[in-house]
Amino acid sequence: MARELNIKESLNIINELGEIAAWTITQSGDVWWCDALYDLYDIEKGSPKTTLEAFQNRVYPPDLDKFNSIINKAVSNLMPFVVEVRISISYKYQWVRICGKPDGRGGLIGCTQNINNMYQNARKNMQTLKVLEALILGNGASIDDLKKVLKDE
Repeated sequence: MARELNIKESLNIINELGEIAAWTITQSGDVWWCDALYDLYDIEKGSPKTTLEAFQNRVYPPDLDKFNSIINKAVSNLMPFVVEVRISISYKYQWVRICGKPDGRGGLIGCTQNINNMYQNARKNMQTLKVLEALILGNGASIDDLKKVLKDE
C-alpha cells in the first residue's frame, strides 16, 4: 500500500508540472483521479461523483456518442485512444484531450489535458486571418476591424 501511495503522489506532482491529470478506471468500474483532475472538472476532492458515468454527464451532448464509441472500441480491441471533447465546467464548455489505453487488467489508464486555450487561440487566429484576407483583397475590412480582432481576448 505504501508503494501505491508513492506512485499516486508522484503522479500528482507530474500532473501539476505538466498541466495534465491522470486517472484510472478498473474493470469493475472503480475510478481513481489525481488531484489535478478534480480541479480540472471543478469537483470537490473525494466526491462520490468520480465515476465514468459522472464524467459522461459532463460531456457536451453532441460529443458524447463520439466519446463513448472511441472508449468502447479501445476497450474491446485493447488499443490506445485519444479523443477531444467539450465538457461542462462551471456552466461553460471547455475542450479537453483524453488519452488512454487498456491497463492489461480489463481497465483503462490515461490522462486528461485542458486544451481550451489552444482552441480559443486557434479561433482567434482564424478570425485574424479572415480580416487580413479581407484587407488584402479589399473586401470591406478595415484596420479598425483588425485592431478589434487582435484586441478581443
